[in-house]
Amino acid sequence: MPIFYKIQKYLKKPHNLILVMMVIVLGYLTLLPMLSMLKDTVTVHNAEAMRLKLPVGAFTWAHWKKVLFDSSSISIFYKPFLNSLITSLGACAVALVLGGTFSWLVTRTNMKWKSALSSLCIFPYIMPSWTLALAWYNIFKNDVVGGVPGLFSALTGLRTPNWLAYGPFPIALVTGLHYAPFAYIMIGGILRNMDANLEEAAMMLNTPRSRIIRKITIPMVIPAILSTFLLVFSSAMSSFAVPTFLGLPVRYTVLTTQLYRTLNGLNPGQGYCIALIMIILGVSILAMNQRITGIRKNYTTVTGKSSNISLINLRRLRTPISVAVAVVLVCVSILPLISFALESIIFYPGNYSPSTYTLQFWIGSAEQNSIANSEPGLLLNPRSARKLI
Repeated sequence: MPIFYKIQKYLKKPHNLILVMMVIVLGYLTLLPMLSMLKDTVTVHNAEAMRLKLPVGAFTWAHWKKVLFDSSSISIFYKPFLNSLITSLGACAVALVLGGTFSWLVTRTNMKWKSALSSLCIFPYIMPSWTLALAWYNIFKNDVVGGVPGLFSALTGLRTPNWLAYGPFPIALVTGLHYAPFAYIMIGGILRNMDANLEEAAMMLNTPRSRIIRKITIPMVIPAILSTFLLVFSSAMSSFAVPTFLGLPVRYTVLTTQLYRTLNGLNPGQGYCIALIMIILGVSILAMNQRITGIRKNYTTVTGKSSNISLINLRRLRTPISVAVAVVLVCVSILPLISFALESIIFYPGNYSPSTYTLQFWIGSAEQNSIANSEPGLLLNPRSARKLI
C-alpha cells in the first residue's frame, strides 16, 4: 500500500491539506461552471429546438458555426468583438495617459495639494463604473436619441452630436476615466520606490529633463505600464454597464451587451459560445500579465540606499497645472454626484428650470399621485426600507 501511505503522509502536513482543500473548492467554483458552459455551447436549448429542428438536449455544432463561420457571424460576433477592441484600447490609452501623467506630477514635481488630489483621484475607481456612464448620459444626451436634452444642452442651447453623447468615444473615455486611478496606483508606486541614482547621475551631467524621462524613467516603469495596460484592457473588455448606458441608445454593441442579448433571447447557445471566448481571452491576458510581472521581479537593486531625486520646479506653471488637475478630478469625482442629485429633484426630465425643482421623489406622500404611480417618496416608502434591510 505504498500509494495510500504516501497520500496519508502528504496530508499529515497542514499546508498540504489546506492546498488540497483549496484545489477542491476552486475546482468546484471554476471547473464545473466551465464544463457546464462548454456543454451548453454544443447543446440544443428550449428556445432553439424549433429553429434547429432538433430535440432539446441534442448535440450540435450549430452554435459555433453560427458565431464563427456563418454569413451572419459579422453582426453576431466579429463586429461586437471589433467594437470591444476599439473601446478597450481607447480606455487603456485614456487610463495610461491620465493616470501616468498624474503619477509623474505627484512623484516628480512640486505640484500643489498633492495629498488632497491623490485622495480625490481614487474616487472614480471606488465608485461603480455605471456612475460615470450615467452622469455622462445625463449631461450630454440629446433630444435626437435620448428623447429629452441633457444638462449641457439645457444650459447652452446647443445640441450635442451623437458621437459625443453615445458610441465608442464616450465609452472609451468613461471607462478610461474609471480605471485611470488604477494606472496612477500602479505607475505611481513604481515611481515612488524606484532607484533614483540613475536620474540623479543624469542630472549631474546636465542631461535635459525630457531626455531623462525618455531614456531612464519610462524604461524603468515599462513593466508597470504593460501590466496596467493588460489589466485595464481585460477589465474594459468585460465592462457591461458603460456600453449599456452609452452604446445601446445608438445600437453600438460590444461583446458584453451582445452576450446579454443572446442569452436572454432566442439563441442562448450562441451566448454561451461568446462567453467562453471571452473567458479564454481573459485568461490569456492574465497569463500575459503574470509573465510580465514575473519578468519584472527579476530586477534587483544592488546599490546602496537610493537617494531622493529633486523635484522638478514647475515655476509659473505650478498654480495653473495644479488648478487644472484639481478641476479635472472634481469633474470626474464630484460632478457625477451633483448630476444625480439634480436629476432627483427635477419634476420634468430635461427641464432644469428652478421652478420645476421638487422634493416629491424624496419625501412626497402617496396622496400626491401625480408622480411615481401614487408611491410615496424614497425616504417615506416602506418598500425602500425593506430592500435596504
